[in-house]
Amino acid sequence: PDSSPNEALASLIDIFARHEAPEELQAQLQKIAAKLPGELAASGSSAFVGHRAVARPPGMAAPEKVTEAMKARQWRNPKQWCLTLAQLREVLEFCITTEVYKDLKAKKGKVTMYDINEFFVKPWSAQTGCSTAVLMRREAEADAQVMTSHAWGEDVEEFLQALATWAEKEGIEDTTLVWFCLFANYQCEDRCGPSIKQQIDMSPFAKVIESDAVKAEQGGCGMVAVHTTSADLYSRLWCV
Repeated sequence: PDSSPNEALASLIDIFARHEAPEELQAQLQKIAAKLPGELAASGSSAFVGHRAVARPPGMAAPEKVTEAMKARQWRNPKQWCLTLAQLREVLEFCITTEVYKDLKAKKGKVTMYDINEFFVKPWSAQTGCSTAVLMRREAEADAQVMTSHAWGEDVEEFLQALATWAEKEGIEDTTLVWFCLFANYQCEDRCGPSIKQQIDMSPFAKVIESDAVKAEQGGCGMVAVHTTSADLYSRLWCV
């Protein structure tokens, strides 16, 4: 009763999007939202675009499949917030196939990891308490074998190309477990899982870098610093 019509419609849009309403209905709701003034047209509709963009990649746990063990893992042992190299590649390649990705690229010229976070990662993981990596690995627990260092302002497709070049050159197997911060941390800040600060307080970067699992003598691959033409990772303080 205290909500404005715009807020009420935004909530309705979000409910339908989260429960995978038919595409035709989602499209009609999006058109309505786009015509409304104020905060819904400015933010609610873009949030809706994010939710409807994310028919989930193959293998990703849906919210109703999230277990207490998965949620608990996000609160402990950051070394296990990882996914395989194949899964990392498959998730990003899935994003590239979506209409939202194509629209963003048409408007901006490139899609960055910031965009992947807003339009894919957050909608996928919202209210689950689980990062993308945990949603992909589900209840499988093992320590990361390689740490990625990269800049979120990079072009997603350049990142994939650079990663593929590194993997081929170094003979990295698809089953190698990768710690990729965008997918490792729970990004939503919705109180359904640990906040970014709570996760940073667990010292995830240091714990992964210092882990025995990343050492060559234990079958690990150390750290890979991903360079692209569109963003310099060493311009980011914690990449230095």
